[in-house]
Amino acid sequence: MLDRQKDKREKRYRHMRSLVDYTMGLIYLAVGLFLLFAEKWGVDIDSLYNLPLNGFRIAFAALCIIYGAWRWYRGYKKHY
Repeated sequence: MLDRQKDKREKRYRHMRSLVDYTMGLIYLAVGLFLLFAEKWGVDIDSLYNLPLNGFRIAFAALCIIYGAWRWYRGYKKHY
């Protein structure tokens, strides 16, 4: 009886954790894509700080996309 309850609890934990990973992965992917395509969509991020941040913006967008993809992969594998 206790083993069955423990298995159910672990299964619920893995399900919730994967759901959080999918959600956070989607958020990071969306932020990365937004930063990457901001100029094409008419959003001028660089003028907000009066600094030439174009290279930093692209690098940060790439990191967000990579991290978001990793979160999706981790949610898919469910190795917790």
